[in-house]
Parts: sequence; C-alpha cells; structure tokens
Amino acid sequence: MILNKIQKDIKILALRLLIAEVILGILIFAVNYFLDLKGIYVNLFGDKFLKYDLFSTGSFLVIEAVIVLMVVWRWQKKYLRFDRGDRVRELLDEGESESMELKTSFRWDLREQKYNKELEKAIVRSIAGFLNSEGGVLIVGATDNKVILGLENDYKTLPKSNRDSWENHLNQTVKNYLGLQLRRLIKVGFSELDGKDVAVIEINKADKPVYLQDGESEQFFLRTGNSTNALSISAATEYISSHWKKKN
Repeated sequence: MILNKIQKDIKILALRLLIAEVILGILIFAVNYFLDLKGIYVNLFGDKFLKYDLFSTGSFLVIEAVIVLMVVWRWQKKYLRFDRGDRVRELLDEGESESMELKTSFRWDLREQKYNKELEKAIVRSIAGFLNSEGGVLIVGATDNKVILGLENDYKTLPKSNRDSWENHLNQTVKNYLGLQLRRLIKVGFSELDGKDVAVIEINKADKPVYLQDGESEQFFLRTGNSTNALSISAATEYISSHWKKKN
C-alpha cells in the first residue's frame, strides 16, 4: 500500500537523522575533549573580531544544517521519487489494489488501433474514484499483468510527441470533466521502464465530494477494492454523508 510505504520511508528518514545527530554529537565531544579548540582559534584568528563562543555555535549549526540537508536529499532521491524506475517496479509488483490502478493508455485504443475519447474518460473516472476515497496511484502505460507498453502510441496522437504534451492534455481533460481546482490534488510524474515512458499519477483524497461532469449529467465514482465504480444517487448520498462527516 502507498501509505504504508510512505510511513515506512518517513521512519527511515527519522532514524537516519537521529543517527547523523548522534554521530555529530560524538565527534564534537571527542574533538573538544582531545583538542583545545578555543586556544587554537584564539592563536590563529584572535578573539576580538568574532568571539569563540559565537564562532563555535555558528559552525555547529552550519555543519548540522549541511548534514540534515544531505540526509534528506539522499532519502528523497532514493525513497520518495515515484519517477524512479525501481519504485515504479515495486508498485507494479504489488498489482492493482484499493490504492493503485493500472491503465494501458490514455488515448490510444490498442484493439482498434486509433484514438479513443472513451479511454480519456476512463482515466478521469479512475482519478475521481481516488479523489473520493483515500487517494492512490494511477500508472498509465502498463497492463494488468505488468507488461510495459509505454506512452509512445499516446504521444503520436498529440501535437508534440513528448511528456509535456501528454501532461498538458491530461490537465485539460481533468479541467473539462472534474474542474481545474482539483488539479492541485494530482501530481504527474514519468518513469522510463524497458526503454519506454510510463506515467505515474499520484492522487490525494479530496476534502469534499468530486463529481464527473459529462455533458449535462454528473456522476459520482468511488474506488472500492481494486476497481472504480459509479454509485447510484442514494448510495452516493449515504457515502458522502458518512465519509466527509467523519473527516470534518
């Protein structure tokens, strides 16, 4: 599960920061115990321009800040970036679940070998389902049995055959069906697997009900188990009442 991974990763970061702080404390204690740093500082620089106490405190803070930044940077690079291939592989290995879904493409119909607008609606329905539940990750460019298809066929249907054009069209589709205000809850990244681009869409849960606007009709979708389903008016009303009531 994505939330479990994030919680585990945060614990790893906290442990690494604690270890770094302990090591820094031991080193500073050892240096001060075996060396007369104040005497060395006074002999080299004097004690008029900047008092040793200020110098030592400032130096400690700078060193500590550098260590913290290095630890956080290494952790973020290794554990939190979903555009890293190994992280995406882990998600694919888990398979579809309540918090993860796979889609083969955004626009290109593999069976008909042509652009299909209904596929765009399917992507937006999945996003709406995650928004109305607890959030999740949508990977586009891979099959249910983890075969990497990539986004190249999608690219061919766009004005420019690249990631930016794909993301821009996704933004426009979200705006058309869900509303531009919800884009802030959606993070789009890309990863290269087997030499092919795969899109990784992270969706946060919404703080109020999200409806898919299709022409004159509005639909309410919910992620349940490993599928996204449309709820009837009565079921949606009951769910909304309990889900957002307990959140507020």
